[in-house]
Amino acid sequence: LTEAIHTPFMQDRYLSIENAKYIFNNMKDFGNEITFKPNGIIEQRAQFVLQKARDLLKEIEKKGLFQALSEGIFAGIKRPIDGGRGLNGVIVKDPKYYNPFIDRMKDYLQLTNEEAN
Repeated sequence: LTEAIHTPFMQDRYLSIENAKYIFNNMKDFGNEITFKPNGIIEQRAQFVLQKARDLLKEIEKKGLFQALSEGIFAGIKRPIDGGRGLNGVIVKDPKYYNPFIDRMKDYLQLTNEEAN
């Protein structure tokens, strides 16, 4: 699930998380009952997926995270380096809205208000 592009409704994201927790809780000991054939289909597929993940991480490391995002390496969704909504968000906030994390993040990153926006 990526941002609100694929799941624009908060309740959909909540249900996804609850479903994942249900599966993890009920399948936590399932692996103790299963063995996989050495070099079988499942083991080969797992090795293939791991290799593709390694290749992707190496490509990201070489290009840099922001360049990789701008090229759409993740889920084919491109994010321009100088684009996006930044700290202003995607919806209008109430004038009384306050998020204490933002000030702490700016301080930690030593950003001015202009740089943060």
